[in-house]
Amino acid sequence: MITNPLSHWNWHDKKIYWYCNLNHEQTWNESKFFPSVTDTSQLHLILQQEQQMIYLTRANDTVLFRHQPDLDFWLYLQKQGIQLPNIQIISDFHSWYRSEQMDRSAMIVPYMVTEEFLPCLQDDGCSVYGSNPALVKFLNNKLAVRKFAQENGFTTTKGYFCGGLEQLIDAYRSLTLQGFEKTVIKIPYGSSGKGLKIIHNKEEFNRFVAFIKRRIHTFTELVIEGWYTIERSLNAQLLIEDGNVHLLAVTEQHIDENAVYMGSDFTPQYNRLLVQKYRNEMLRLGHLLKDMGVQGVLGVDSIVDQAGVLYPIIEINARFTQVTYLLPLIERLNKEHPILMSRFLRFCLIEEFSFNEIYECLNLHLEPDSSNYFLVYTFATNKEGGKTNYRMFVLFYGSDRRKVQSMMNAFLAFNPISFKN
Repeated sequence: MITNPLSHWNWHDKKIYWYCNLNHEQTWNESKFFPSVTDTSQLHLILQQEQQMIYLTRANDTVLFRHQPDLDFWLYLQKQGIQLPNIQIISDFHSWYRSEQMDRSAMIVPYMVTEEFLPCLQDDGCSVYGSNPALVKFLNNKLAVRKFAQENGFTTTKGYFCGGLEQLIDAYRSLTLQGFEKTVIKIPYGSSGKGLKIIHNKEEFNRFVAFIKRRIHTFTELVIEGWYTIERSLNAQLLIEDGNVHLLAVTEQHIDENAVYMGSDFTPQYNRLLVQKYRNEMLRLGHLLKDMGVQGVLGVDSIVDQAGVLYPIIEINARFTQVTYLLPLIERLNKEHPILMSRFLRFCLIEEFSFNEIYECLNLHLEPDSSNYFLVYTFATNKEGGKTNYRMFVLFYGSDRRKVQSMMNAFLAFNPISFKN
């Protein structure tokens, strides 16, 4: 079941500006709990995921980009039947907003409503789609959401809130005694593997404790949970609009060993009883959130463990997600193609390749046929240090699951160098 959210939005002739303020959650964490190295090249590539907004826009909407899309890629999308909106390149949202003469009927649709939109919310120049920033921040807080799930009777994973180092050490010991070889430590904010650290064994835990002792003398709260062997990794797309709760989609997420999102199966096969239970829990969650005053789009991450136990709320993303932006495209393709999956790949090349060269190599490598296809739906590049970094998301779709899976596996092993000359 895939539903296009545009069918629920009563926007008519309203002027819409789309803006993708990715990665803002990381700025909310007050302490640096985890060792990290900033990869500026990857940050530039991730920024270009704003391309995904185009799949949810209408022809007369305006998309605010902070990068210049590749022209060949843009022409490729048009040849694939993708209707492109108006594109406006900006360097900074606040500068753009101050310089625009905003129509009172216009609306900004951000990836996530944050405090940076307070000037828009406080004047009468335009509206901002979604919940108020404080509520959005609360729902994106992993710790707050765990408490919310427990208080409202949702099944939650084994875990403990820790207000200091001694509590953390005791909680880890308790989880290992309960049979958990691996654990995960979570801080309030971060998505796609950020804001958490997977602990594989006692030695790694001891190194983490030593790091905390060196860097952070006191901390208010974090949570440690047992790491479950995951049988299924579900995602629900909820829309709360005009007092109604809509379940737009249930998809299967593909997550790597570091909990980083790698892609989705948009047409997963689930046990009927599981689907019904999950649907009921998501609608119950949606109505609880509606009563809190939440509105707009949310993504909910959930898991089923090896024992078949459903944990409906691992975290809530009170914002648009990559899946949300693709829903109109998925809904349209699914009418003729029963199998749809996506994956992303990044690679680095000394020799620069154009999009057309990459696509030609990819077409030779994947070998699509008359009923199984692929679509490159984001194409990001960044030159640095004499090399070019690439980041691509590809949608695979068709009627033969084995062929679609084969193309996807081939994509993950793709390197255009092997096709040169």
